Amino acid sequence: MNTTGNVVVGGNQTVAGTFGVTGLTSTKGINNTGNIATGTLNTTGNVAVGGNQTVAGTLGVNGTTALNGATNINNTLTVNSGADQAELRVSTDTINTAGTLTHTGAANLNGATTIVGSTNINTSGTAATAIGNNNAATTAVVTDGNSRLSLSQGTASLSSGTNSGFTSYSSKQIVGTAPITLTNGSVGSQYLVRNARINNAIKGNTLVDGDMYINGTFVYASNTSASTTVTGKSTTGNISLVNTGQAGAVVDRNGKISNNGPTTEATAAMTITNSQGNTHGFVVQESKSTMSGGYNSSSMTLDDNGARFTNSASGAPVTVTGVADGRSDYDAVNVRQFGHAIAAVSATANIPAPAYGKAASVGIGLGHFMGNTALALGANYRVTENFTVKPSGATGVDGGSKPVFGAGVGWSW
Repeated sequence: MNTTGNVVVGGNQTVAGTFGVTGLTSTKGINNTGNIATGTLNTTGNVAVGGNQTVAGTLGVNGTTALNGATNINNTLTVNSGADQAELRVSTDTINTAGTLTHTGAANLNGATTIVGSTNINTSGTAATAIGNNNAATTAVVTDGNSRLSLSQGTASLSSGTNSGFTSYSSKQIVGTAPITLTNGSVGSQYLVRNARINNAIKGNTLVDGDMYINGTFVYASNTSASTTVTGKSTTGNISLVNTGQAGAVVDRNGKISNNGPTTEATAAMTITNSQGNTHGFVVQESKSTMSGGYNSSSMTLDDNGARFTNSASGAPVTVTGVADGRSDYDAVNVRQFGHAIAAVSATANIPAPAYGKAASVGIGLGHFMGNTALALGANYRVTENFTVKPSGATGVDGGSKPVFGAGVGWSW
């Protein structure tokens, strides 16, 4: 049937041969059990296709299209979302594509999605990419070879290979009493933390911006040096332990301490540098130990030769105060003891001798030295013309002194 005008058919029509239409054809419904070949097919209503569909050209659909069977698209299928709010919805179990699938708008994948080939997500532009959601029961996993990243509620894990990895928790975790070994570390870096053995060393600098509390033993192992420096507004404190030749605390011949190294022997030091630039503290070396203090500097050095006190700026001697009275053979004598002794000796020496022509006499002597005063009592007796005896004793008058006794004999000829 050929027509160049309009054809209106009110009932069902069956065409056993070729049906050619060169003009506009409007129909309210077409049921076809064979093949339909057309260059362009436009429809504003619903199209239901129960068999296979092959579209070699452009397929434009303004309404809803339901494809219930297998659909092969040999060209490009592009779905542009935007102002017209077009959508591509796939309600089947599986969608397969052997080529490239490009989507320029938002894509919602509500089911399981498996991508076998290379996948690029947000490789250009500034848009954010979100994977996963806030649901507690969900887990996001990224795997490449033997490396794995797992994100779940309260836990994030990163691992590579067997028996290695790192896990971060949002809640506090406690290492129990059962031994736990973290491997892939050197033997020299093993430490015990509540029955857990840590074999991994931290290489590089560690910054703690806040307070650090250690309720136990802190062990530091190094074959070179260890140093802790605290810097204030006008002072600097330093604790160091270094080997020979390392930068650390050194002491000059006058006992002056400085932190400019290098050391000539293994050294442990605890020092502070004041606002005047003078460094004081305690320095222990293999051959000697030096303690320095004062706003300027006084130092004491202990070595095999004994103790030496100096003004570390000039090397001159300094005063040692607070020395108690010596009692034993090797105790130090203070100025008070020394002054009392000299005053007592002076007092006994000043007891007068017998008058001329007399055989005996008794006398009193007075002595004073460095603020200490002593009083002595003595006697002189001429036994014969040529033999004389003299006993005497003295004591301090200001307290704290010890009595002094003496006696002498003399011959004259």
